[in-house]
Amino acid sequence: MQLLTIQNDFLKVTLADKGAEMQSIIDLKGRERLWQGDPAFWEERAPILFPVAGGLKDDRYTLDGQTYPMPKHGFVCNLTWDLADKDEDFAVYCISQKHEGFPFEYSFYARYELKENAIKVSYTVKNKGDKRFVYSLGSHEGFCTPGGIEKWAVRFEQPENLQAYQLDGALLSHDTVSLGENVSLLPLKTEYFLVDALIFLGIKSRKARLESEHYEGTITVEFPGKENLLLWQKPGAHYLCVEPWLNAPDFVDADGDILKKPGCVLLLPGEEKTHTHVITVD
Repeated sequence: MQLLTIQNDFLKVTLADKGAEMQSIIDLKGRERLWQGDPAFWEERAPILFPVAGGLKDDRYTLDGQTYPMPKHGFVCNLTWDLADKDEDFAVYCISQKHEGFPFEYSFYARYELKENAIKVSYTVKNKGDKRFVYSLGSHEGFCTPGGIEKWAVRFEQPENLQAYQLDGALLSHDTVSLGENVSLLPLKTEYFLVDALIFLGIKSRKARLESEHYEGTITVEFPGKENLLLWQKPGAHYLCVEPWLNAPDFVDADGDILKKPGCVLLLPGEEKTHTHVITVD
């Protein structure tokens, strides 16, 4: 695994060619703000989820009459990416490797650019073949929560009716649990993550901030163009993943037709699409 560091006067970010995954975020005070992958809980740090985020029913989908296998969270996070471009304060990685479930001609670029105390993350998907394909994506960064998550809360940009969808294995049931009506602040509790993640679909906010009354420093994630947000951690670990996704896991009664799946993008030959989110470190 080859590591690369980008930096400016506010941040120092280390990246890896494996999965084009962030490995470290050091702030102005020298504090590590990214989860460091303790294998006792979760050994990854910030995987990229493509060409799907979450699970599909029976780990497969259909497109144009053909069925394709696809593992949960896609396949690119374990591959070695090519370094396409870099400078002191930005780096671009590219992957175009095919998969049995994604046998299309494509290029997927992940660009990390520092702008003062923020990291702008841009994902660009290009269809370089003569067949249409469908994709989705999500981010999965884990941020440090010193003292444990019960010392922390998530503040939403707008008041939300926080209906958390319940998981049945890797899939969504149609049952929800209310964690608050017309609320902007969600104090975190370990019990929320005993089963798995908190999954909020169709939220109004496009920003969420991880904050604490007990510790200095906040992390704000801005996610234009995405309306699904997941919060996840392994109970006992001192991190929280704040995950904006285009799509959501399949519902238990999904029929597998990827063209019907909300949050998926149909890309025709020659087309490209860019999706961004911004991580601000205070």
